[in-house]
Amino acid sequence: MLDHHPEWRNVFNHVAVSLTTWDAKRRVTIYDLHRSLYMNRAAKQVLMAARQR
Repeated sequence: MLDHHPEWRNVFNHVAVSLTTWDAKRRVTIYDLHRSLYMNRAAKQVLMAARQR
């Protein structure tokens, strides 16, 4: 996670995350893509678990 700086915003029931890699001149890298895909999968699992309660 070197030089990766996630920015988290959480307002009530909405979470937004921006990923930036400074050493890539603020462009999206394959690492950012992998992290965002992982975060989306995790969010879906949390949502599915919450719906089952």
